[in-house]
Amino acid sequence: PQKLVTRCVAAGSKEGDTVLDPFSGAGTTALVAAKMGRDAIGIELNPEYVEMSRKRIAGEMGMLAKVVLESLQ
Repeated sequence: PQKLVTRCVAAGSKEGDTVLDPFSGAGTTALVAAKMGRDAIGIELNPEYVEMSRKRIAGEMGMLAKVVLESLQ
């Protein structure tokens, strides 16, 4: 849930920092980081999740989102 991730991002970073999510999944951490003024790097092996993340972040952040996600496969 975004509420849980918000606590973690706030506790471990400040605005302008870059947040690393080595198991990006649906992109919740990257989405929350963007909403909180952080950059994010997400690593995901499954190309389906990469596309899901891309669409989710772009959909919620609109034109504010610069989404660059790549599958490692």
